[in-house]
Amino acid sequence: MGTNPKCRVPQPNDFVMGRNGGCSVRLHWSPAMGPRFSGAMQQAQTMFDHECARLTDKYVPKDSGTLKNSVITASDFGSGMLVYNTPYARAQYYRHVLGTGLHSGLRGAHWGERMVSDNKAHLHSFVAGAIKKGIG
Repeated sequence: MGTNPKCRVPQPNDFVMGRNGGCSVRLHWSPAMGPRFSGAMQQAQTMFDHECARLTDKYVPKDSGTLKNSVITASDFGSGMLVYNTPYARAQYYRHVLGTGLHSGLRGAHWGERMVSDNKAHLHSFVAGAIKKGIG
């Protein structure tokens, strides 16, 4: 499983605020807060990567299925990057202008951008739910 450095949540410093002779407030963070939130964010990233691969599946051109299935073996889930690794993947991705040259149904060039465009609301709610589940 990969890691995404953007998922690291730094441990906050304690904070004290007060006035001379008056009331003061101290905010003390649990020492486990940073690692706990970092773990939750990394878990959410991994879940998000798998969900994106699942949703993208129906957009990737398919002949033998090698290109479509290469995301499973070539990607480092949790890193935040899906990789389609075949000798012809780049040509298939960029062959046509965005939104043109679809092979059949949704399958065709620019599969990543089209999947995100079609599923933006779902992806937002999915990642929010994954983070909440991880923080629990």
